[in-house]
Amino acid sequence: MTKLVWDQSGLRGFEIGVTKAVLYPVGSSPLVWNGLLSVKDNSVGGKSTSYFIDGQRFMTDISPEAFTAGVEAYIYPDALTQGPFGMTYVTQLGNDLDGTAHGYQIHLLYNVLASYSEKNYQSSGSKSETTTFGWDLATTPVKIDGMFPTAHLIIDSTKTRPGLLADFEAILYGTAGTAPRLPTPAETIFFFDDWCIVRITDNGDGTWTATGPDSIITMLDANNFQIAYETAIFVDADNYTISSY
Repeated sequence: MTKLVWDQSGLRGFEIGVTKAVLYPVGSSPLVWNGLLSVKDNSVGGKSTSYFIDGQRFMTDISPEAFTAGVEAYIYPDALTQGPFGMTYVTQLGNDLDGTAHGYQIHLLYNVLASYSEKNYQSSGSKSETTTFGWDLATTPVKIDGMFPTAHLIIDSTKTRPGLLADFEAILYGTAGTAPRLPTPAETIFFFDDWCIVRITDNGDGTWTATGPDSIITMLDANNFQIAYETAIFVDADNYTISSY
């Protein structure tokens, strides 16, 4: 048995700031958003409702969440208030060891509309303050087959293979030969699923099939094969687990 331990060094994580914001206006080229100061997640919904029969609770249902946010910036692209758009931004991940970033999360927003919430003008003086602008963001969830609709996806760099992350960022931010774009939620899910180096398929009859490069899956003879990869893990001498990755 393993005893629970609290407050271990390096396991107390937090998010640091916001950076690398991009707008993806519908029908227009993506735009870098310099000057973004903050994004405050104000998502609504996600509340539970209990149902009773004869005084006994028989079901508790949780309503879907809708992503909304308040943002603040020094400057902004004109496209922000000209119609629906997609958006991405990055939050850095830190821990208690040294306070520096040890990873990051890419936030993907869909079907976004922005409305002004405030313009903060101040009189000039001996110590002038830079004018900031604020907006409220509202989203409309996108339908995804087999899943709940959503307008907000998060890609965590600490849980994503480096090669996969680099390929996905090349789509978001573009390359020397390809234009940047925001893939749909369904495209994003398919991209992550299809990128697997090793794929394990349940055949539905008690058997499974493994596909992957010859350097990982090797036939030892006509009836035996070997999978040398990090997702093939022995539980004991006779049992193992394996998964797509």
